[in-house]
Order: sequence, then structure tokens, then C-alpha cells
Amino acid sequence: MCEKILLIDGHSILNRAFYGLPDLTNSEGLHTGAVYGFLNILFKVLGEEKPEYLAVAFDRSEPCEISGIQRYT
Repeated sequence: MCEKILLIDGHSILNRAFYGLPDLTNSEGLHTGAVYGFLNILFKVLGEEKPEYLAVAFDRSEPCEISGIQRYT
């Protein structure tokens, strides 16, 4: 039997959720639309794909260098 892993680009989904929904806030005025949309998308994909494993990756805020790989400009 083949196991399935689901890899998600977290920033891409958050961006889509933030700009794709109306401005949602909680009772304290904090913006919650991106989190709400992200979780809706995540749960929908989990229900459709039913993976055994899940990984969500987010970009780092600063550039990173990997040893042995030449930097490009």
C-alpha cells in the first residue's frame, strides 16, 4: 500500500486566504480572515486527499544560504 504525504506552501495559502476573504475580525478587532481561510482550505484538502502525513512549510523572513550552493544574483 502506498502512503501519501501532503506538502503545503503555507505562505501561499495564507496570502490566498487573506486577500480572498472579506476583512474578518474577532471581538477584540484582531484580523482573523487569513487564519480562518487557511484552516478552511487545509481541512478541505485533508478531507479530499486523506493523506497519512502532512507538512506545512513557511518561507524564512531573511535569505538563507546553503553551504556548497553558489549564490546567484
